[in-house]
Amino acid sequence: MTVLNQDASCNSLLVQFLSTLDHPYSTCSLVCPRSNCISFLRNENYLHLLDSLVQCKISDLIVLIPIDLQPPKIPGISFYRTEDVDLLFTLYNNYARALEDPAASDILAEDAYIHPTAIIGSEGLSIVSHGGRRIQFKHCGRVVIENNVYIGAYSVIQRGRLDDTSIGYGTMISSSCVIGHNSKIGKNCTIAIHASISGSVVIGDNCWIGVGASIRNNISICNDVTVGVGSVVVKDILMPGTYAGNPCRLLYT
Repeated sequence: MTVLNQDASCNSLLVQFLSTLDHPYSTCSLVCPRSNCISFLRNENYLHLLDSLVQCKISDLIVLIPIDLQPPKIPGISFYRTEDVDLLFTLYNNYARALEDPAASDILAEDAYIHPTAIIGSEGLSIVSHGGRRIQFKHCGRVVIENNVYIGAYSVIQRGRLDDTSIGYGTMISSSCVIGHNSKIGKNCTIAIHASISGSVVIGDNCWIGVGASIRNNISICNDVTVGVGSVVVKDILMPGTYAGNPCRLLYT
């Protein structure tokens, strides 16, 4: 077994974990769990993600958890305690999936228009720090682009970290836009020039994101929302209407 990492303490952490495994595992998120995988739970704020596992009939899933976390007992799920969940999961993911070409799993509809200068499937930044070094997480999720989508010049669609980045039917993305990893854009949306959408953003159907608008990571926007030019969205938008400003606020419904 060869562990390709220049940091001896990282090597030791990874080798110790590998010694506990009796066969190869892939990696997955707890949002889209799979059998025979390694996943992780960063802290108690995410314990609710375990609830769905009871109904998923998952088998042989190992979840990395902090040392002081007390998870429930779930059939088919085992837990591995570690002092640094993010570091170990990053090291294992990069080791286990080092030779994978994630682009091979992308789904790009044949009738989608993608400008030749657009970049589909670039990696977002997902970094852990250890001993003065910064380690980038290898993104292995898919890019899913549905029918009748338009993606303009110099736009960037980042692939998912572990799950999908998806662009829904009929959505049009103008030039020089960025769609962050794991983001999900609904149907018939319009993303105007220079809009920046961070990672893990969910945008509903029939939304208009104005020129130069910025949307913070992990934001959800419901259907039928207009976000004005240059707006900065830092909170979820749960009601249809027109929003603008920095921070973005409701103007009218």
